[in-house]
Amino acid sequence: MEVLTKKRLVLVAGRGHSELSNEVAEHLNVPLGECVLSTFANGEIYCRYGENIRSADVFVFQTHGGSINDLLMEQLIMIDAAKRASAKRITAVCPFYGYARQDRKAEGREPISARPGASNKVRANLATRGAYVEGDWHLWIYCCSWEVLFNNKRLAHSESSDSLIMRAANFLNGQKLVRFSILPRGTRCVFEFDLGGILKTWPYSRTDEQWLLYEPTGNVLVLRADKRYSHDSSNRPEDETDWKPIQH
Repeated sequence: MEVLTKKRLVLVAGRGHSELSNEVAEHLNVPLGECVLSTFANGEIYCRYGENIRSADVFVFQTHGGSINDLLMEQLIMIDAAKRASAKRITAVCPFYGYARQDRKAEGREPISARPGASNKVRANLATRGAYVEGDWHLWIYCCSWEVLFNNKRLAHSESSDSLIMRAANFLNGQKLVRFSILPRGTRCVFEFDLGGILKTWPYSRTDEQWLLYEPTGNVLVLRADKRYSHDSSNRPEDETDWKPIQH
């Protein structure tokens, strides 16, 4: 029996330019996703998705015209909410990108103000949850420390700068995952790719878990520090018997 996976596109929009987002949705012939956005009395922004976006390709549409700081922060919060709702892939769509005019230093002691916004988007989406595809599998580097190696040289790790993380992500993206193994000592995992890239992951501490593999059916491989694992759903099993020992 052949199992076919269906891709699902979800377009959600912030409050930056509702007319433009509606026109884009009409042109694509897709409805705008349900996303509740509100502002508290102290100015904080609240976001909650009103529909299931698990395994979906989510496009977060937001133009930064008007109140740039509020709209940029709103988009970052929407991206974070989509990540925590288990979206498969998240793409930020910015017809007008805030701080784009400050993309270089004109004089000394000036910031490159366009950089933090882009870096925060990378951190919110790619840096902790890079997707490297092999068949129907998508690899998370999530809830754990990690490093990317090539020819025994470390290209980046979980505490690297954004530029190094992006370089490592671009290097691994598109490579096929050929081997996955769990080292005998602890729950350090090794992912080997066909072009020589190696990704190693390990839990933050001896008591932490690491969530590693995600597939469109919703199953996640969760490894515990006590060398037991679960491969069922994205929720932690409540019954201790559902955790299985790792066989070396």
